[in-house]
Amino acid sequence: MVGTIFRNLLNNAIKFTHKQGKISIKISENNKYIVWEIIDSGIGMTEQQMNNLFKENVTQTTFGTENEKGSGLGLKICHEFILANHGIIDIQSEVNKGTHISISFPKGESTKILENEEVAPLDNYCNEADSKDKSLLIVDDNSEILKFVCQLFQPNYNILSADNGE
Repeated sequence: MVGTIFRNLLNNAIKFTHKQGKISIKISENNKYIVWEIIDSGIGMTEQQMNNLFKENVTQTTFGTENEKGSGLGLKICHEFILANHGIIDIQSEVNKGTHISISFPKGESTKILENEEVAPLDNYCNEADSKDKSLLIVDDNSEILKFVCQLFQPNYNILSADNGE
């Protein structure tokens, strides 16, 4: 999940920043959190786009600096993954000035230690004996992420994939 979050956010920064723009990645820690920051000098987002970022039934078609199409689905998945790992996401953006995304993950060996709850690793789901009878629909507008996630589950599931939410 953490790899998917990082790849998607970095891909978005690249997609929405002009070739001569700047992208910075900062990683730091404090007593409670590991903090990632991805800061770009890209095209930024409007207030309306910011308000709709994580709304379930709202999709926003946007276009990157090279006219790459985005639906915002990848960012919504990142948001869910961050919450699943007890993280916090903060996004600041201004049109034609750029975007600053800050993600804070709680420190510790696992969420099991942090929350005293049972956490099943991904391998438990991938190795179920009857899982090949099940199908997964995997959707991502980034072809590399889509291919990667499909390959993770391909040996054990029937995979359907799409590059957009339509």
